[in-house]
Amino acid sequence: MQVVAAGVEPVGTVSVLDRGRVVGTIELEAGDGGRGTLAISGLGRGIHLLTAQFAGTDAVRGSTTLLPSTVLVF
Repeated sequence: MQVVAAGVEPVGTVSVLDRGRVVGTIELEAGDGGRGTLAISGLGRGIHLLTAQFAGTDAVRGSTTLLPSTVLVF
């Protein structure tokens, strides 16, 4: 995932949620280019709707993905 902001490199916490339940977090640090990777384990079988929430900082406003990513676990 990547957080993009005009004129500043985003740092801070990104939470990944499955229908509103946090399933993991990523800490974006200086030098990451606003990018992070998360391995999610423990998702049960079925369809999962994942969204990401960037907490925001003094320099960058927080935000949430507009549309969920659909993941199917067999």
